[in-house]
Amino acid sequence: MQKTYKRTQYLIKPDLQTKYAFMFVLSIGVGINLGVILTLLSPMTQNASWIYPAIYTTIALVMIVLVAAISILFTHKIAGPIYKIERSFRQIMDEKDLTLRVHLRTGDELQELAEEINRLLDHVRNSVMIEQQKSEALLAKLDYLIEHSVDQGLSTHDVQQQLLELREKVENTALKFKLS
Repeated sequence: MQKTYKRTQYLIKPDLQTKYAFMFVLSIGVGINLGVILTLLSPMTQNASWIYPAIYTTIALVMIVLVAAISILFTHKIAGPIYKIERSFRQIMDEKDLTLRVHLRTGDELQELAEEINRLLDHVRNSVMIEQQKSEALLAKLDYLIEHSVDQGLSTHDVQQQLLELREKVENTALKFKLS
């Protein structure tokens, strides 16, 4: 049974959240103003002149384009970094290269997330490097045993004992991450 957690803090990243809340409120304000302006201009469109419907339509289209452009610009500050992080993850997985890092432009949102991801990648890379070094040492010892067991005339018991020691070392060198 999965625990449900009650949210106790709504402003987790206050500067990020307030900036986008402000943009949301601003968009609603522009939308309301558009509605008011168009409502005030609607009696003029009843006039026989073609100029009033043209002004009405032009103002409506300009406001819609303006709100859409502002929305795209501000959502790009989050969507762009998310896209870049996803692309970096795919590249790291495809190339199996733990030296790659997530790089965002200065001023992009999610900089702190990118830094944490890079710290995680550093940690994983260091852990894997240590395990590779241990594995290489164990393989070198195995190679030595294979080559010298016959040359040195080691008994089966000696070889078996050294292999058991190596087996124990292999068991102790596995990465110690929780997997389930």
